[in-house]
Amino acid sequence: MTSPVQTTMQTQFGGISTSEHDGAATIHTNITTDSEQISDMSSLTGWAVIDADTSNITLRTSGIIGAGSLQFDKSGGTAQIGGICKTLDTVVDATRYSHHAIVEGVVSVTSQAQVDFAFIRLGDDASNYAEFQLVQGSIVNNTWSRLSVAVDKQQVTVVGTGLNLGAIAWACVGVSMSANANTLTAIKWDFIDINSTLQTAT
Repeated sequence: MTSPVQTTMQTQFGGISTSEHDGAATIHTNITTDSEQISDMSSLTGWAVIDADTSNITLRTSGIIGAGSLQFDKSGGTAQIGGICKTLDTVVDATRYSHHAIVEGVVSVTSQAQVDFAFIRLGDDASNYAEFQLVQGSIVNNTWSRLSVAVDKQQVTVVGTGLNLGAIAWACVGVSMSANANTLTAIKWDFIDINSTLQTAT
């Protein structure tokens, strides 16, 4: 005779616990999320335009995380990208995530059709970084669209020495346009973090 199976799930802040009981053994699965904030983008301090085609960096009073978010324009027609960059106030050590690291941030644009992809760059400086992308089809107009990619699998571009998780000193966010001549106002970004979702069974 087969023993009845009872499954219970409990949701808590910061994780989910599940238990399955088949009459002989109980399996506990815990899913926890840990994160290291690179920037909550609630201040203009230290942020600068990536090139002459980017302009009008402003601080917004609303966002997903923190007190606000940052906004800028891709205003020129010479370069393909528009973005803002910052040397971090404190070097971030994210080595505890190892190969489980996930880079995340959110972006909002008014015209997805003008954009080829959005990007986050992390590294030592403008000559040594890895780039992570959110493709056009995943961007929704006038909505916070989430970039969430695994560090070990989705470094689309690696420049110089790339990304050292143990010493992240520089960050950059932006968009790459579908044509150099394209311009776009009110490009919004909020927060950059590295996190890891770990699942354990006992």
